[in-house]
Amino acid sequence: MKLVEDICLTNKWKILVSDNHSHVIKIENTQIGYHTGRELFIMYQDTDIFLRCLTYGTYDIVHPFHWISQREIEDSLVQNLKIKWLSHTDKLNSPG
Repeated sequence: MKLVEDICLTNKWKILVSDNHSHVIKIENTQIGYHTGRELFIMYQDTDIFLRCLTYGTYDIVHPFHWISQREIEDSLVQNLKIKWLSHTDKLNSPG
């Protein structure tokens, strides 16, 4: 999906895996005490988009205690997609 790729470029996120139905995106690659990075999983099915942000701890174990920050990242992406989608449809519907 072009919109997701544009958002990744804007946020300097790295797309790890991409196909017609999904993206796996590295959004944070830190080596600090409480986590070692975050990945965002995006799947498309018909007109639906499914998101899941995961934070990894030591030894790449999914860290369950960062769900609030993970939800903020998911919500931020949803808002960015809405803004870009509305902008895109406005351009398509404008006369000229």
